[in-house]
Amino acid sequence: MAALGLPEDVWLDEFGRAFIRCFELATARNGKKRWADKNPENAINILHWHRLLDQNFDFIMVARHPFDIIASMEEIKMNRALPTILEKRAAHVRTYIESGLEYCEANPSRSSIMRYEALVSDPRGTLEEVLARIGEEFDPAMLADLGADRHGRGLEDPKSHGRGQISGENVRRWARDFTPDQVVRLHSELGALVERLGYDLR
Repeated sequence: MAALGLPEDVWLDEFGRAFIRCFELATARNGKKRWADKNPENAINILHWHRLLDQNFDFIMVARHPFDIIASMEEIKMNRALPTILEKRAAHVRTYIESGLEYCEANPSRSSIMRYEALVSDPRGTLEEVLARIGEEFDPAMLADLGADRHGRGLEDPKSHGRGQISGENVRRWARDFTPDQVVRLHSELGALVERLGYDLR
């Protein structure tokens, strides 16, 4: 696209409109009223979504302790898609989180923040609260048979396959997974962001 000399917003709008149309067609085909896209890149592309959807959308940011996010990145070993050096992974995570937070702060009527820790400790209560904000009702089926394949395989985190229920086992996993030296390095890179999110640095 750069070689064509087109401004980024121009070609992103063209691809974006086609992407949105495909989601709309799939939504109608399946008898649904709304579609959702759970993709980390949405946080850094949120202003494009804001423009393309003419603000007619709800942005739900799942906030999680940044150290736990990096511990999860370490586990899945996506070294071709993600940085391999700890400090670069921290910078990657910081960019995504800060972009999402800035949008939420600037657009409170179109966004909300859901805590990962709240979701795993009280799935129903947390979902009821978030769904109410976007005008939807909770249905117990949302939490039933989470590991079932009746909907087919999607593009979700591969670790979700085989899990039949929500678990809080990965809360504060960073305290188990990282060495004291790594924790010090993470504090140096992400300490301010951790505090901004309201998490304990200890």
